Amino acid sequence: MLIDLCVKHEVATLILVNQELKEEIAKDDPFLLQNWSYYSLKEKIAYKADRAGIQLVVE
Repeated sequence: MLIDLCVKHEVATLILVNQELKEEIAKDDPFLLQNWSYYSLKEKIAYKADRAGIQLVVE
C-alpha cells in the first residue's frame, strides 16, 4: 500500500527515517510484525520501490 500511494502521488523518492530506533522497538515487542522481521519488511519495500522506479533512502 505504501508504494501504491507513492505511485498515485508520483513520488520519486521515499525516505524512511529513524529506522534504527524502529528496529529496536520491533525486536522488543513480540506482537509487532510477528510474521516478518523488520529487516524483511524493509527489503520488501525496497524491492517494490525499485520495481516502481522510486528511489528509497533509509536513514
